[in-house]
Order: sequence, then C-alpha cells, then structure tokens
Amino acid sequence: RTLVPGYPKVLAALEGAAPADTRRELDGILREQYRLMREYRYGLVLLTRSALEFPGLLEVFVLGLRHLLMTQLAQYLDSRCRAGLIAPQADWPAAAAMLVQTMAWANHQRPFDPGLSHFPEDLMENTVVSILTQGLLAPPRPLP
Repeated sequence: RTLVPGYPKVLAALEGAAPADTRRELDGILREQYRLMREYRYGLVLLTRSALEFPGLLEVFVLGLRHLLMTQLAQYLDSRCRAGLIAPQADWPAAAAMLVQTMAWANHQRPFDPGLSHFPEDLMENTVVSILTQGLLAPPRPLP
C-alpha cells in the first residue's frame, strides 16, 4: 500500500454534510490517522529524521505531504466548528498540528521510551483518540 495525499475519512467529511454523530465522525478521522502513523511508524521516523539531511525529502515530505494532510485536517475542524459541532479554537492550523503531533508522540517517541513503552498499543490509541475527541467536543468556552 502506498501513502496517498489525504486521509479518506477527512476527505469524505470535507465533501459531505455535517454528520448525525460528530463524535463518531471525529473519532474515526483521528483513529484513521493514528493507525496510519502506527502502521508506518519506522518509515515515518526515518523520513522525519532524514529530512534534516536531505533538502529534497524535507520539501516533499515535511513541507509537502505532511503540510497537505494537516491543512485538510484544519479545514475539516474549521468546517465542523462553523456548523456548531465542535468547540472553537484560536487557530485551526495550530490545533491540527497539535493533534497530529500528539498522535506522532504516541506512535513515534513513546514506543522507544523505556519508561513508557510498556503501555499496550490499543490502550494508547484509545486513550489518545478519546482525549483528543473529548477536547474538541467540549462545550465552547470563550477564547483568551
């Protein structure tokens, strides 16, 4: 299987109407991204570290594909916020980056940390996705 520009669930959500069950839609989108990060864990770690040494890789992977994927996630979040389905944030690209980096930490750093690698993969996935979903669906509160 190859990595293609875009995650199918985000793209489908961007093209479709607001869902009947926002929690389920958001959970599915985050879980899809989490699982792809886990499936390609070693390759993504290698790409990220190698991008510092190879400008072409940096341009294609970090500034290209990853930026596109985070942009799609930010657009999705913004659209659901405008529909009144998720809590507003000060900046959707920053929120998308935080979501992606939280999932990246759980998949690309935590497993190699001797003090944290003992947590089962499914437990970490469920915990991360649950906390991120709950945070986005929390009742709106005034922005600082």
